Amino acid sequence: MASPASTPPAYGSVATQYGVVWEVDGRFARIEVPQVNSIGPVDGGFFESKLMRSVIALFSTKHFHFGRHPRAVIQIDDRQLTVKESPDGLNTFMRSWPRSEIAELRNNRYSPGILLRIAGKVNTDLLCDLPPDLLKWIGQVLDAALHHPGIETS
Repeated sequence: MASPASTPPAYGSVATQYGVVWEVDGRFARIEVPQVNSIGPVDGGFFESKLMRSVIALFSTKHFHFGRHPRAVIQIDDRQLTVKESPDGLNTFMRSWPRSEIAELRNNRYSPGILLRIAGKVNTDLLCDLPPDLLKWIGQVLDAALHHPGIETS
């Protein structure tokens, strides 16, 4: 007789709803957040059609290489936290901090973003433009990887 899975599949989790790809293994976590619709809602006229926006997005991606970079790739391992961001899908920038110096890495309860605090050096919010429920999920995964290795978050 097969033993039941230790955790149920995360088909309906916040991460899967946003198309996030993640890997968690003890003290290691890697989270890749895709770009949101870069065209966005436009009032009235020709561009209001979802079909037309999709065609334009597909054309611009194929021919001009727009939107190829994920919105963010966050990785925490034994040595450091690395955040690679591409708010516009075109340009990317990367920052990293030593893991041993990180005091807090969690969802900010008072403002949008993931709170990163390194005592006496850094106190900032990351990824402030993401939806609140996704920020909460990312914060839980990063906090678990930083302070509670071995706990899985789905």
